[in-house]
Amino acid sequence: MTNSKMTKIKKKTLMFILLFLTTYQPSHLCFAAFQDMGWGARPLGMGGAFVAISDDVNASWWNPAGLDQLESREAGFMYAKPYMGLEGLDWGLLYLSYAHPVKQNRVGVFGINLTSFKTGSLYQESTFSFSYAWRMGRTLHGGANIKYLYHRYNWDEGMKALDDPVVNSGSSRGNLSIDLGALYRPGRTAWGLSLKNINQPDVGLYYKDLVPRELRAGVAHHIGDVRAMEDVVVAFDASYRNQAWAKENRITLFLGAESWFRFHTIGLRAGMNLSGLRPNE
Repeated sequence: MTNSKMTKIKKKTLMFILLFLTTYQPSHLCFAAFQDMGWGARPLGMGGAFVAISDDVNASWWNPAGLDQLESREAGFMYAKPYMGLEGLDWGLLYLSYAHPVKQNRVGVFGINLTSFKTGSLYQESTFSFSYAWRMGRTLHGGANIKYLYHRYNWDEGMKALDDPVVNSGSSRGNLSIDLGALYRPGRTAWGLSLKNINQPDVGLYYKDLVPRELRAGVAHHIGDVRAMEDVVVAFDASYRNQAWAKENRITLFLGAESWFRFHTIGLRAGMNLSGLRPNE
């Protein structure tokens, strides 16, 4: 075997080890799989403060109850490449969603959602969800997701040579997860509640690796039109994730605002969240 080929294998093995340290751990000292990357350009533009708004196709991910506010079919798409330009780092985020209202006889709104996170050819993490939202009252909405979580490692010869029990047990694992959501909007102010991964599915390859349960609550106030600004809204969310690692970071706060211009053809959003300010996350 040539020196250049050996160097390439060693480099790829090192990248796998670094990936392990950030995405997998038997003792939950670092991060687990299926961290919330944040999906959808509009919610991300508001810093993630969206659980009490959830009035478009992105609701299927953030709060499925909000899908019941839709009056017509909607589709959403997002693709991003974080840290572009850094040598040897090839990340990709893909997000697809679709919502279909069935208002006859108040059946409700159905939705499907696909997210995919890839680190080049090393690791892939995907979530496919089926959503349903229904009217619980004149101003109260309910919703649920059934999700399939799947992740896969591409072991190279260097990793296989380590004779690690995780590597020897296979390269992929999938499991089902359940979300529930509620949205109450009696007037200009709305309250939202979302509970993700209620059953805490195990996605570990060899050791147990439970996807943490997450509770998120939020409030949004719809101010309305202010001069040239249309449908101004401000929102605040708080989430609690029962992760077994970094316990001091279980609670995260989100703040966001949105305004439209030119008859809803141009949107302006601003937001921030506590997780983006934590250097140890």
